[in-house]
Amino acid sequence: MTAALRARVAATGAWLASGAMITLFSALASALVIRRGIGGDWASLALPPILWLNTALLASSGAAVEVRRWGAAALLGAAFLAGQAWAWQSLGLALSSGPAAAFFYVLTGVHAAHVAGGVAALAWNSWRATPGSTAAARIYWHTLGGLWMVVLCLLLWARS
Repeated sequence: MTAALRARVAATGAWLASGAMITLFSALASALVIRRGIGGDWASLALPPILWLNTALLASSGAAVEVRRWGAAALLGAAFLAGQAWAWQSLGLALSSGPAAAFFYVLTGVHAAHVAGGVAALAWNSWRATPGSTAAARIYWHTLGGLWMVVLCLLLWARS
């Protein structure tokens, strides 16, 4: 297989993975909107302020990807994950504390799991980048950045 074909295959795989992630988060968003609309036992959450720093870290990581600073992007992604762990801890609620808490943990946890995979891909590119791996990592990472903005907007909406 030629290098150009490998790059096209990797990019196609990244687009397919992105489509699957978008579908997953669309389903979670739909469930949140429906459950929030039912009301009753929905208790609004005060979102941890660290989420704003985490957003800046993820955006900075996306910028690092664009200038092909794979190691810096991976470190910023890892810092985002550490910030998410801090957010979960500072929330002080359990998954079973109610539907608002459950959706917070599910949305941010599923996103964090995908970010962990992306951090691994970015770290790989800092060590041994190929045209295919860099294209795939860029597509995947920017999809995660866009999905984080959707998750954050959903969380802001759900607390109102």
